[in-house]
Amino acid sequence: MSTLRDRVKEITERSPEPCRKYYALTLLAGSEGVPSWSSYSHWTGWADLERRIELRAASLVNAGNVAKGWRRLGVSCVSVHNVEDMQLFFLLGGNALVDQGVAEMTVPEVLAPCPVV
Repeated sequence: MSTLRDRVKEITERSPEPCRKYYALTLLAGSEGVPSWSSYSHWTGWADLERRIELRAASLVNAGNVAKGWRRLGVSCVSVHNVEDMQLFFLLGGNALVDQGVAEMTVPEVLAPCPVV
């Protein structure tokens, strides 16, 4: 049985797998401890054209390039390949490359289009 420390080390040192598709997600503690999510995103339409409020949804990314970029900047990240990894990410927060299926199953609301000012 692996320890929590072993599991954290494993997902931190793991490289993204070329055969998988990933979302780049960030989880931080917001005001009053409420989780704050962000993602690499793309434009999907207008929430309010007159006020120029965009609708944006999470994008699939080139995970290898994102991981290299984050690490070049000295920013850590984890690679999430299953629900157990995602549970650790919920505990740790920070940056993650999350397998498409895992993200769609566990945080669909984070991936969905939302208004952005």
